[in-house]
Amino acid sequence: MDRRFDMGVLIGVNDFTGCTEVGSLFVRPEHRVPGVGRALAQCRYMLMAAAPHRFHHQVVSELRGVVSDDGVSPFWEAVGRHFFRMDFSEADQLSATTDNQFILDLMPQHPLYVDLLPAEARAVIGACHRAGAGARSLLEWEGFTFSNVVDIFDAGPLLSASRDAIRTLRESRRAPIFPGEGVARCLLARPAIDGYRCVAARASVKDGAIYASAETLAVLGLEAGAEALVWSEDAH
Repeated sequence: MDRRFDMGVLIGVNDFTGCTEVGSLFVRPEHRVPGVGRALAQCRYMLMAAAPHRFHHQVVSELRGVVSDDGVSPFWEAVGRHFFRMDFSEADQLSATTDNQFILDLMPQHPLYVDLLPAEARAVIGACHRAGAGARSLLEWEGFTFSNVVDIFDAGPLLSASRDAIRTLRESRRAPIFPGEGVARCLLARPAIDGYRCVAARASVKDGAIYASAETLAVLGLEAGAEALVWSEDAH
């Protein structure tokens, strides 16, 4: 017929089982000031830098898909409801409180052609909730990319990155820390899982050492000359 047809198909997969997952962060309204969300997000990657062997080489983050203010998911209404026979809110609650075996038991076992879905459902595949736009930007800044995988409930995107390619982790450095004048905005961390702490503070990195205020060292629980992790914003 001298024609070509490219069809989008949804297939159930578990390719990311066992990967390290970056979960959601929630900040109380009274603490939502510029930079806080980003600093908290980066603190997690500084923890990975403290003990990378404790984390999988692949890191993923699942973003919430498009859901209306009254809890209606266009994708769920077109796909999930037919197989799970429950409201989106009920399935979402079960997913958060069980081992998710019910998903494996009830999910469709055969490919679903995207072109057979209503336009409203097709439009939200791989799109994140408007409240998650900032989180997606932070993840992409760190080096996460869309993995062409979406959540079976709301079709929210799953982003992934190689652990060692995550920007904050990759750019962090270990060095002895001493009391001194801090100039650049930095993240400083105690480089151990036990007693891990991470703070945003002014610090200087020169001659293979980190200099920050005595108060910063006290908050981190580090003595002068102890090893610390540092990531400097001004260096990038």
